[in-house]
Amino acid sequence: MAAGDMNKYIRNLAARYAAQGDQDFQEFRQVYSQWTTDSRLK
Repeated sequence: MAAGDMNKYIRNLAARYAAQGDQDFQEFRQVYSQWTTDSRLK
C-alpha cells in the first residue's frame, strides 16, 4: 500500500470512529435529558 493510500485509509477510519462517537453521545444526551434531577445527581 502506498503512503498516500495509507494516509487516506487512516483519515477515513478516524472519521468513521468520530462519527460513531458523535452518534453515541447524541443518544446518551437524549436519554439523559429524560432523567429526573434526582436520577442525574446519583
